[in-house]
Amino acid sequence: MDMTPLLLLLCAGGFCTVGLSRLRQFTLSERKVNSTEALTTCQKNYSDPVTVNNQEEYEQLIQLMTSEKITSAWIGLHRTQPSLVWSNGDPVNYTVWSPPNYTNPNCVATNPNVTWEICYQEKNFMCYKKGVHDPTLRYTLVTEKKTWYDAQSYCRENYTDLVSIMNEGEKEEVKNKGMNSTTPYWIGLLYDDWEWGDGGRSVYRNWFKLKLNSDIYYYPQAGEAVPVLMQNGMLTVPPGNENLYTFCSKGKLS
Repeated sequence: MDMTPLLLLLCAGGFCTVGLSRLRQFTLSERKVNSTEALTTCQKNYSDPVTVNNQEEYEQLIQLMTSEKITSAWIGLHRTQPSLVWSNGDPVNYTVWSPPNYTNPNCVATNPNVTWEICYQEKNFMCYKKGVHDPTLRYTLVTEKKTWYDAQSYCRENYTDLVSIMNEGEKEEVKNKGMNSTTPYWIGLLYDDWEWGDGGRSVYRNWFKLKLNSDIYYYPQAGEAVPVLMQNGMLTVPPGNENLYTFCSKGKLS
């Protein structure tokens, strides 16, 4: 199994050795290591390579890098065996969808028939809202075309997350709510082959938007050079296995 983590590179530069994100503490490893060592170097201080759960944490890492003038650092995302995951981290206990016969990330679109689509296609999508004190699920069909990853960010910023379906009743509710869409729309089911080093269930994948031009997105194929580095918000394959500092974190949120 390829356990190579992603490389996070931001041209703004910089990082602070210690920061707080809700219940987690971000730190920077004491020495530079290669991609293989990056998964274990944090364990020396009883921590893990950082897992990014949302846009807020991602932006905090940018700020931390800026403060220390570090241009690149390892994070904990690495290749693993493909699996089905819901955007909000719910277990996939109820599903009528068999995994696709592809190695690239694929996402579920429905209306009413379910299809697996390349996640960078732009489609309408459905979000859900769940209050802290109100367990009622409220569904909203958003008729604004976005990639699955952009739809995930939109739902998290404005609602709770992309919709997940845990039983037959929820499936019918989603189906009825989506009848106003004349085209297939995204729900929160993702099939990909990436995993966080601390075992976290986060499916935050903001860095998978490597845009070669206005219409084409590129995703590293299985067996291609990984890790991936981030530059000006875009992904690219680095020329070699560099020695870099590693983002570590203590505490798990998901």
